Amino acid sequence: MLIAVWLPSATRGQQIVSVDIDTASCMSDSIHVSIGYNADREVVVRNLLSRLSVGETAFLPDGEPCNGTCFYRSTVTFEGFPDSSHVRTVQDINFIRINIEHSYIGDIYMGIVCPSGQRASLMNWKGTGSSSCTGSVPAAYRSWNSGNNVSSDTYLGNAYDFTSYINDCDSTSSGNEPGTGWNYCWSDNTVNGYSYASGDGIIYRSGHAHGGRIDSSNVAAHTNFYRPNQSFSALVGCPVNGNWSIEVVDAYGGDNGYVFSWEVSLNDELIPAGGVMTQRLVEGDNVTQENDSTYWLHGPTGIDVDTTMGYIVRVLGSSGDTIDSTFSVHWFSAKRTNINDTLCAGDTARWGAMAFLTDTMITEHGTTVDGCDSIVEVRYTFLPTYDTVDTLRYCRWSEFLYEGIDFGGPIDFDSPHMASNGCDSMVHVSLLMIDSAFLPHILLGDDGNSWSSDTVLLGCVPYRIYLRDTTELEAWRTWTVSSGEWAFDTTAAQWDLLLDTARIYSITLKAGSVNGCEDSVTLQDAVWVFENPTAAFDWEIKVPAIHDSRTTFKNLSEPNGLSYLWTINTFGGGQDTTSETNPSYKWGEPNENTAGKYGVQLEAFWLHQGPDTLVKVCADTAWDTVTIVNDFLEFPNLVTPNGDGVNDRWEVVNLVEIGLFPVNELWIYNQWGVRVFHARDIRTHEDFWDPNATDSPDGTYYFRFSALSDYGLVRRNGTIEVLRN
Repeated sequence: MLIAVWLPSATRGQQIVSVDIDTASCMSDSIHVSIGYNADREVVVRNLLSRLSVGETAFLPDGEPCNGTCFYRSTVTFEGFPDSSHVRTVQDINFIRINIEHSYIGDIYMGIVCPSGQRASLMNWKGTGSSSCTGSVPAAYRSWNSGNNVSSDTYLGNAYDFTSYINDCDSTSSGNEPGTGWNYCWSDNTVNGYSYASGDGIIYRSGHAHGGRIDSSNVAAHTNFYRPNQSFSALVGCPVNGNWSIEVVDAYGGDNGYVFSWEVSLNDELIPAGGVMTQRLVEGDNVTQENDSTYWLHGPTGIDVDTTMGYIVRVLGSSGDTIDSTFSVHWFSAKRTNINDTLCAGDTARWGAMAFLTDTMITEHGTTVDGCDSIVEVRYTFLPTYDTVDTLRYCRWSEFLYEGIDFGGPIDFDSPHMASNGCDSMVHVSLLMIDSAFLPHILLGDDGNSWSSDTVLLGCVPYRIYLRDTTELEAWRTWTVSSGEWAFDTTAAQWDLLLDTARIYSITLKAGSVNGCEDSVTLQDAVWVFENPTAAFDWEIKVPAIHDSRTTFKNLSEPNGLSYLWTINTFGGGQDTTSETNPSYKWGEPNENTAGKYGVQLEAFWLHQGPDTLVKVCADTAWDTVTIVNDFLEFPNLVTPNGDGVNDRWEVVNLVEIGLFPVNELWIYNQWGVRVFHARDIRTHEDFWDPNATDSPDGTYYFRFSALSDYGLVRRNGTIEVLRN
């Protein structure tokens, strides 16, 4: 077949060269290659070197400087232009393409930088809001043109919009997954027939958003291109050779995006024509040359499967330039197919119109669909079938298994069976029973008089149980009472056993019949022995007061895992109950006179789930009294120090009686403001003011009192009348 190969030059571009070649053949054949071209024709340069792209997935952080920068920058380098080549007009820049996804296009700035550092803005940052990356956008490229507003849901591509990031700079963090990028192209060049999106080609007008997303460009059809925010005239004068960079900044928080690739396309007329072709070659494995433009490609050796091999067409120019292109040839191998089919006696094998009943060998020669030699070898082998009897004997309570299936008891049946050679056979099966009456049977109890075979025994350590064997046709027996690594054994017909460890015990009776069968029965988890509980408790506020008669009980019962029942005498004379482990309880309402003594009882026990209900096991009880005191302090306004033993001292009522305010201080002044008494941390009645002891005459006095306790700070001021008669 005749194919046209475009051969790119390292410095010049490409020339169209004709190559006469078959791209598929059998390995046993050779392919003739003829390279045709005009030896005097100059190399025709087109735009392969004037169009460079970068494919990479780059994360755009959400308004955060990551690794010290807010910029995404990527560079392509042109090297094949003459050093004097410069951008002459905006038509010398065909287009700039970026494959990107981002929500809220107003948050980002995108620009192009040429080798001299000259910039043009593809799309300005909208200029609203701020972030740590706002200052990275060049001042000239902030804010859109008047009237060019967008709605907040206008996106680029299919953006993955997620605003609760775990790490703004880590693209692998949850919420930073990439969406799907779309292509967007910018151009001032209409000479090549580019069609601007939505007429005026401004990317960021809301009227041009479709379903919340800006149209992407059809690069091949040159449609839906956009005008750059700043004309490419800003790049006129840029050298063509050197680094061309795209830069993107996410200047505002709230979302992120990804750049997947970008491309810059320059006018191919910037690349001059030149050079003359002087020689052509074909390079690859098993290639021989017939003359300057004719070659033979020979099929690979040592390979017995289809394979594809690559070759290079290389054309040399008079200036030493090399123009290369590649093509591939698919080599088809000769096919040898072996078919082995195993059949059973009585079957019929067929090959085409032929039928066979016995072992047969067939060999056929032909060609494959690719035209290569092939051999098909078919071998038929016939295997015998069987008819046999299989008798198996079982004890009464064993599994009557045949081929992994339990038939549940004695039975005769015919079983279609596949023999080891794979042929269908017939087996006449008999499953027989050795002993039909033998069955181990257990009775148990905890008093030696009451017996049962279906009960669960519950008790506290030490706990004595009684076991009894009532098996018929029995020749021998072994009892085992076990719990984990604990086990007890005996061979007696009746057995009593004292269990002094809190555990769950299972009982197994293994017995042998007079006819030689062995069987066993197990009562799983038949005995539950619990540790004896010890009920005990305390409470946090040892002496509750009537202003807040609340306390929290601390359960000190042992061991762990118990259930509880609290019974608390109430203020009204009744009883309250609760099953909480550490309940809080309040007698009466705040400031209600609940002073008195209240009995509290705690019952600790184990709960066992029986067949129908919960059963209480091994209970213990603790009892104590909670005393509630009157914590209201009273300040009398009269004292009569006449020596009759009544009201001779001025006292703060309930301060000493309840002892709830151990940190306190008392000052007493006469009517001229002179302090006549001072006491700190009063503990007894004798610590209060006796006017006789301070030689204080009858009259009016003033007191100041303060006290501190767990109940708070108390401060009180007032007057005291001293009256002796």
